Amino acid sequence: MLEKFKTMSPIKEVTSKAKIIIKLLYNRETVLKLISKHVSERSLVNFSRIKSVRPSLTLENIVFEKENLQKIFVSSAWNTSIWASRADGKRVADLIEGLSFWSEATQVLKATIPLVRALHLVNGGDRKPQMGYIYETMDHVKGSIKE
Repeated sequence: MLEKFKTMSPIKEVTSKAKIIIKLLYNRETVLKLISKHVSERSLVNFSRIKSVRPSLTLENIVFEKENLQKIFVSSAWNTSIWASRADGKRVADLIEGLSFWSEATQVLKATIPLVRALHLVNGGDRKPQMGYIYETMDHVKGSIKE
């Protein structure tokens, strides 16, 4: 089900934008230094053992760090960096500073995170939950997505 969600146009667009952001932030040394100064200890990129949930969890981390990311792109360190004047840097700065990416990302997360949590529950390590609990969780997921 999560795989089908990822092919839907709005989700695909937001995921694509998140990839653009991550690519710039983690593939440029000077930008990576800015991240280490402004973003909390945890990585923006999620390395879950369930491959299909990684984009959703990474997007969740990006949204969680919204304020810190916005601080980076208005800082003097960013404005004086070479990346602030390059096309990919401007593109990411526009995404981070704009409102549309954040509202779209929040909507995508409302639809995908309940499924991600359910997948983690079902695939969760050595201790498997009882079937009744799984059914209850699935009903909760359906209700969350409908909202």
